[in-house]
Amino acid sequence: MAPTSAQRTVDVIFYAPSASWYRKGSDLTAALAYHFADREMGEETERRLVLLGGYGADGSKGTSANVEVLGRLSQDALLSKMANAKVVVFLTRNDNLPNVIIEALAKGCLVLTTPFSGGVEASPDRVHLARSADMEALTLQLRKLLDDAQCRSAV
Repeated sequence: MAPTSAQRTVDVIFYAPSASWYRKGSDLTAALAYHFADREMGEETERRLVLLGGYGADGSKGTSANVEVLGRLSQDALLSKMANAKVVVFLTRNDNLPNVIIEALAKGCLVLTTPFSGGVEASPDRVHLARSADMEALTLQLRKLLDDAQCRSAV
């Protein structure tokens, strides 16, 4: 049984693989992680953001004290992180129905992705489509996902 939203210890996983990074939208995903941290989080925060997947793991794509960069993980470690996350962000440009979305849904996460992912067909109530590539718009949309009690109760 997946933990409830209140029991989850990670607020957002930003999944940004380094392989095929442009097609998988890793640059957009990593940029959103840092933008969200800068705009939405002060120094004293209980929100926890994790950047996974290898893209920018060396700090070359940004840094923030509020983003924990873990890079590439084994499949078991990735699934363990997902089991404790509320939202998984994967802003693919063209990846049909990626495994990361299916895995996130199986672990009870909400997903923020793009229309190119095919994810909304998998679970229209838990997969939310990015309305724009604009960082401000994505930040607002992600904040709404985290703050909306109705969405969180679906987890």
